[in-house]
Amino acid sequence: MVFGWFAFFIIFLIIELLSNRVVTLWFAIGSMVAMVSTVYTSSILYQFAVFFVSSIIAKLIIEKSVKTLQSKIDKAKRKTSRKRKTTNNSKKKGTSSTKRKKK
Repeated sequence: MVFGWFAFFIIFLIIELLSNRVVTLWFAIGSMVAMVSTVYTSSILYQFAVFFVSSIIAKLIIEKSVKTLQSKIDKAKRKTSRKRKTTNNSKKKGTSSTKRKKK
């Protein structure tokens, strides 16, 4: 069953690489953990339980990490947007730098 779990890992990893979102990464991690569990047990039931539990744990950890990373990115974007002010006159609309030009 080691090769079966490895095949699942490869399949989930390919799907993850082809998508632009985090979709199957936790299943790929669960497959690897289940593959390691074949060393300790030959019971398919236990291997599926290990796969299921490790996939859920990986999903929770990855979700929390992605949310933390996204909030840091949003905070950095807000910081850079504060450095710019919007110009709204009759000729142009857009953004301009708040720095003054030296004469």
